[in-house]
Parts: sequence; structure tokens; C-alpha cells
Amino acid sequence: MMYLISKLKYFLKKNKSIYLTFVVSKLSILIKVNPEQPLKICPIFVTDFVVKMVDPKIGESVADFACGTGGFLIEGLKAEWGTLESQYGSEWPDTEIMAEEQKIAIKNIRGIDKDSFLGKVAKAYMALMGDGRVGIFCENSLVNTKYWETKTQASIREKSFDVVLTNPPFGKKLKIDETEILSLYDLGRKWKKNKQNVYEKSDLQIGRAHV
Repeated sequence: MMYLISKLKYFLKKNKSIYLTFVVSKLSILIKVNPEQPLKICPIFVTDFVVKMVDPKIGESVADFACGTGGFLIEGLKAEWGTLESQYGSEWPDTEIMAEEQKIAIKNIRGIDKDSFLGKVAKAYMALMGDGRVGIFCENSLVNTKYWETKTQASIREKSFDVVLTNPPFGKKLKIDETEILSLYDLGRKWKKNKQNVYEKSDLQIGRAHV
């Protein structure tokens, strides 16, 4: 995969969005999808629209706790780069702009996905953009962060992000019933009273976005 990335970088200079969309669409075909949990890649026009609405600024940290192939992170990164280019493109030399773009990618972009293969695809995607792949981690974003790898804990801290962009997985076959996980979240759920007149809740990924 990294060999493929090195060969494709040349073609990304003029229009990264078009080529990256092509590459990710082809890579996704190679994914051996679990029939019980079918892969759903958020369409690029959706990620583009959401990021334009949120409009992340230069220097703002962007996170996706169910990043998949990294679509939201890429668009968030492109938004910050676009602002950088419009503000300083006429003043700074190209080498300085490129250096600052890489700093933004490395420092500001963070993504987590439970699927290791999707994590690799996201890293490849970010490497094509240059670079940002160091901010992608394979973890279960719903569990207590104490269970994450030390490197992940050091790089992703709760309540430390300016922007959270995500398309959380959903469906009847994606039930979460672990008591420890359920006890961590209060927000972003569908509320319904049970027979004991106590509210029951769901949709935990949105809860993580508020932690």
C-alpha cells in the first residue's frame, strides 16, 4: 500500500480531491466486509457539506471517533489548508506553505476506528494528503480511555478538541450492551421510558463526541 502511495503522490498535485476519491473508492472494494456489519463510507459530498457548515479554522484541532477511511478528517484538513492558502498564499513561498500544511496535518488531525483495516486505509489516505497519518489510531472509542494504548492516550485527550466531525455507525446489529460502556454516557441518545418509568438511552458515539 505504501508503494502505491509513493507512486500516486505525483498525480495529487493539481487536484487532490478527485484522485483521492478515486483511490479510496478502489481501496474500499478490496475490504472484506463483515456481512453482519456492512461497510458504509460517507459520500464525499456529505463530508464536504458538513465541513463547510462547521468551517474549521487554522489551528483548530479536528477529531473523528469513528473515522473509517478518514473522509471527514481529510475534508477538515483541506478546509484549514484552504484558509491558510487564502490568507498567506500571496505572501509566503510555496515551501513555507507546504511546511505549515504538514504541521497542521500532524498536530491538528486525530481519528480513531475500531477496524484495523479501515485505520490503515485512513492512514494511507492521510499520507496521500501529506501527512496526518500519525494521528490515526485503532481503538474502540466507546470504552474508557484507560483501556487505550499509551500512545493513543497521549495523543487523544478528552475535552481537548475544537471540532468533532463524525458519521457514527448505526443499525440494529450494532447494539451496545456492556454495562461499563453504557455507564459512561448521558448525551446524544434516544430517550424512552421503560416499565419501571426509567428512561433508557442509546446512540453512544454521539455521547463520545461530548465527553
